[in-house]
Amino acid sequence: MIRFNLRTKISLAMGLLAVLLGVAVASTFISGEEVRRGMHQAIEIDATLSRVANQIAIDTLQCRGYEKDLLLQLNDEQQRADLVRRWHDAFTRLEESLAQFDAVAAETEDRLQSRQWRAQATSYRKAFASLEQAITAGQASTLAQARGLLLPADERLHTLTITSVAVATAKAATAQQTGSTLVTQSQSYQRWTSLLGIVGLIVALIWSVAFPYYLVRPVLLLTAAARRIATGDLSARTRIEGRDELGVLSQSFNSMAETIEQRSVDLEVQYAASEAARSEAEAARGAIAAQLVTIEQQREAIRELSVPVLPITDQTLVMPLIGALDTRRLNDLQHEALTALEQSRARQLVLDVTGVPVVDTQVAQGLIRVVHAARLLGAEVTLVGIRPEVAQTIVGLGLDLREVHTESTLQQVLGHRATVRP
Repeated sequence: MIRFNLRTKISLAMGLLAVLLGVAVASTFISGEEVRRGMHQAIEIDATLSRVANQIAIDTLQCRGYEKDLLLQLNDEQQRADLVRRWHDAFTRLEESLAQFDAVAAETEDRLQSRQWRAQATSYRKAFASLEQAITAGQASTLAQARGLLLPADERLHTLTITSVAVATAKAATAQQTGSTLVTQSQSYQRWTSLLGIVGLIVALIWSVAFPYYLVRPVLLLTAAARRIATGDLSARTRIEGRDELGVLSQSFNSMAETIEQRSVDLEVQYAASEAARSEAEAARGAIAAQLVTIEQQREAIRELSVPVLPITDQTLVMPLIGALDTRRLNDLQHEALTALEQSRARQLVLDVTGVPVVDTQVAQGLIRVVHAARLLGAEVTLVGIRPEVAQTIVGLGLDLREVHTESTLQQVLGHRATVRP
């Protein structure tokens, strides 16, 4: 039976303890590094996808803005050509953003979303190409005709804008949540490391009771250094010289302290990266909000131009109406008509509804209100441009327009006035 002296037993015990601590620290460090690396990669991917999704939404809104400007400038060939060129440039940027999203997407859900966006963008491109051909061939000279060519792609493009903003928000939130989880796990790893240091300290104190006197001072030094690290002072190091067991332990302790300190620095870097990604996502959301404000301003400008009043003679005003008439446009129509009659002192108002696709009960009642209000100001209202299909709809709904004077065309109204003029 082999017998070991006290020094050998202490040496073997301390060696075994050092190995166990080294394995535990190494295992914790390796697993922590793998988790951090995976989470950091996930943060980078989510942040990139959030930024690219925001850019997709911005590019889509830019395309829609140029599209709306083009519809308003159908009769201006120079402006039309410039807006078509700008639309193609914006759509090229949209395709680049879609390609970048597809390249970064790693999950099946993100790849499916990318394919859906590509299909929606392709549908929009085909619809716009049809609009270009129709404009060139002279088949889309009015806003209603041009708008009809883009209707098949409107819903898909709206879905693309909404989903891209939703994906950007979701990815930003996921990146932020992953960063918080990374900080929490890092704190957990630090607690486990501190616990390993405390366990090592307790074992060392137990063994120090049997140590010779010359071993007491080095052990106390190791204990003091371990306590400093446990309280957060990661710069603590031991200064034990020698090549014996205590010297080797001192070197191992210093190596462990350096590893812990390096890990803490890495965690701070990772946290700073996650904060930067979050700030970038916030900035992108701000850019989208600014784009939405711009679009709303453009819509307001279109609304103001939707009910023009044109003086034909000193006594006659014409209001050409184009597009669907909702409650808001009917109120604007009545306000603009009465204001123009008051300012011009005209005695006849001609409402041209050739460009109105649908006349229902609400629209008919709104037109009758305009007629009554104009009569109170001493003016008569003539309704022209009722198309056959609109007339069938009015008859089918049982609408009573007998109080409203109607003519087929604006030329008939002007010809009639020229005939009866003294």
